[in-house]
Amino acid sequence: MNLDNLIASLRDIFLNADNTESIALIGEMGAGKTHFVRCFMKSLDISAGDQVTSPTFTYRNQYIVCGKEIHHYDLYRIDDFAMLESIGFWESFMFSNIFVMIEWANKFPELSEHMSHTIQIEVAPDKSRNYYLQ
Repeated sequence: MNLDNLIASLRDIFLNADNTESIALIGEMGAGKTHFVRCFMKSLDISAGDQVTSPTFTYRNQYIVCGKEIHHYDLYRIDDFAMLESIGFWESFMFSNIFVMIEWANKFPELSEHMSHTIQIEVAPDKSRNYYLQ
């Protein structure tokens, strides 16, 4: 799937969601997970995309776009599943209508049951990206 089609599909999910939706973003270091979030946010509101930064050191960034909250997590630096509690991760699932995007969700297989969708980003030999929505 190309990036534009994937963003369009995710945008439809976002705009029509009545409940919390959670998106696992899977890909190697440098695959473009944060870039994907930035492109998605720009598709909703061009100025919102400019706000997106990697939450690698803050663990979570929060945005409000189109009247909905988006929680963007980066779990790369988290080594202990119990630490998810201390960063407020589970709070994102306690309220309805929050869109949760989680980089490196695959570090914790226990999270798979909480994911609505998974986006796999693969880097091709020519450095282009291949995207898969599950």
